[in-house]
Amino acid sequence: MKVDTYLGIGSLKLSLGFLNKYKLAILAVFLFALYFSNNSYVISGDAIPTTLLPWAILEEHTIVLDNFTGFIITQWENHYFVVLKQGHLISFYPIVAAILALPFYLPAYIIITLSGRPVVDFTDSFIFTTGYSMKFAAVTMAVLSVVVLYLLLKRLFDDKWAYILAIVYGVCTSTWTISSQSLWQHGPAQLLIICCYFFILRNIDRPGNTNVLGIGAISALAFFNRPTDGILLIPAVFYVLKEKRWLAIPAFLIAGAPFMAYNQYYFGSVLGGYSNAVGTHIFSVMAAAPLAVQATAVLTNAAYVTAGIGDISYIGDIIKRYMDFFVLLLTFTPIALLAITGVINLLKQKKLTGIRLDIQMAILLSLLVYTLFFGLINFGSGWGYGPRYWSDAMPLIMIFIGWSKSESTLYKAAFASLALISFAIQAYGAYIYLLIPA
Repeated sequence: MKVDTYLGIGSLKLSLGFLNKYKLAILAVFLFALYFSNNSYVISGDAIPTTLLPWAILEEHTIVLDNFTGFIITQWENHYFVVLKQGHLISFYPIVAAILALPFYLPAYIIITLSGRPVVDFTDSFIFTTGYSMKFAAVTMAVLSVVVLYLLLKRLFDDKWAYILAIVYGVCTSTWTISSQSLWQHGPAQLLIICCYFFILRNIDRPGNTNVLGIGAISALAFFNRPTDGILLIPAVFYVLKEKRWLAIPAFLIAGAPFMAYNQYYFGSVLGGYSNAVGTHIFSVMAAAPLAVQATAVLTNAAYVTAGIGDISYIGDIIKRYMDFFVLLLTFTPIALLAITGVINLLKQKKLTGIRLDIQMAILLSLLVYTLFFGLINFGSGWGYGPRYWSDAMPLIMIFIGWSKSESTLYKAAFASLALISFAIQAYGAYIYLLIPA
């Protein structure tokens, strides 16, 4: 008998090999359980149309909410999230997220249909089924974003570091407390932006038309899901133009055509409801931690501007808005602080050259423009835990956190500490904040 077999070392190696081989699947299952573990979901006006539209599509084969009018009126006092256009009640918000959520509503739809019961009957059972179908869709897209981010980061960093970063993204950022808890646009936005950059990096390594088509089609979905995310797609536009990947353009137009047509018909603009918004919508803000409220003055009476850049009267106001915007990020996701070190390291490094470096610089530029845009407007976190505006950019921030890596003991201690604090904040949002009455 071999010594290692006698000592159980062989079995240990086999077990570790198994864990390493299936580590991504293990992470996905763990996150799926974690995101569902609070046994709750967020009811947000911003997400109501997206939550109801899959039923309208599956049951009534329509993209309007006419049959939900009575339900909406009786359930919510403020109906800002729907508008009457062309004689129909439709979502004020883009409908891309609802389309992406369709597959995750199918299991409940099939079970209810086979049972012979009406799918949409507005009973307590319907509300329960809708809530957890919505949560299932949100959770699954959030988990998929973690998986694809890991595959993306593997093309930039070593496997172990990419895996650690994926875990941090999954449990230490708003991916947990925002994207996985409701069908806001942020979860689909994160997934689409990550997929777009994955195809860009894969095409740099292994050029192919499939990658280019993916860049174009996914960029279209990301843009029409949340038009302001066009800022985060600057590197994709840069790559297509610089590398002359012209096939991405018809892919963008074809994938975006249904949404352009929908927006133009109902809102008179290809940008949809956002382009029609006038003035400032003041939303009550539910901030998670008292400390965050004290540290972030902007969370009090915050304003969300859907048109214009706000009324800026003096330079001090501009500075304050930028400080508020960054405080929002660092208050809820302290580990994002390491992205600053990552930018410095990226600028100093010599190994990354050519188009790969150009893409990193373009990503940095897109984040700076994104910050410029949201720093200048009056902004609010809306009806949700934390700074939702930063959620869409979080995958790109993770790339720069990746560049911050150092073998020094100080860095490892800082990384672990900031990750632990960020995790605790997200856990607070998932397990305690949802129990606080609005």
